[in-house]
Amino acid sequence: MKRFLILAMACSICLTASGCFSQGSGASESAAVTTQPATGKANDDTAPSASVKPTESATEKATEKAQEKPTEKPTEKATEKSVEVYDEPDYSSYLGMWSYTYIPDEIPEEIKNNESAYNQFMSERPSIKLNFIKIENDTATFELSNGNVKFVSATVVTAQIVDNQINFEYTDGWNGKGHGTITLNGDTVHVNCVEEEHGNGRNTLNCDETLTRE
Repeated sequence: MKRFLILAMACSICLTASGCFSQGSGASESAAVTTQPATGKANDDTAPSASVKPTESATEKATEKAQEKPTEKPTEKATEKSVEVYDEPDYSSYLGMWSYTYIPDEIPEEIKNNESAYNQFMSERPSIKLNFIKIENDTATFELSNGNVKFVSATVVTAQIVDNQINFEYTDGWNGKGHGTITLNGDTVHVNCVEEEHGNGRNTLNCDETLTRE
């Protein structure tokens, strides 16, 4: 009887020990299994972040270079064209004398048939004379006179040329004051002059005539 009890107790001890061993090994396996997925997730999270950054920075640099290059050339071309458009016109061809002489529609026959009388008559005809003394770019210096060999009113003016026109104010040799406009028409020059304040002379610069080359 004692031997039977001893054997029974020994068997139960063995069974208990083997059960504990089985549970321990199972826990170790489960621990090993759960550890591997954790490691895998960490690798999955870190790998993409390391590869995305250099790709984005390289794309941004390429985009910036592509945007910078095409904007340089059109700007240079636009600047060259604007310089050509605003070239100053050349008015130097108007330098020299322009004139208009008042000649009556009818000249007496005794004057027409006498050369010396005719020359005297023509020299006494009032005339408008415009002499462009100097023209530099769009600035002109000119002498304007109206009269004949006996009586003449004259002035010298420096004024700006704008769109083929010269607007000016003047004071003549007789202290007459006024304003005028000269229009440059290529083969002709039109002069319009208005006296605003009469001086002490017998003649004025009042006129509205078209002048031709002398």
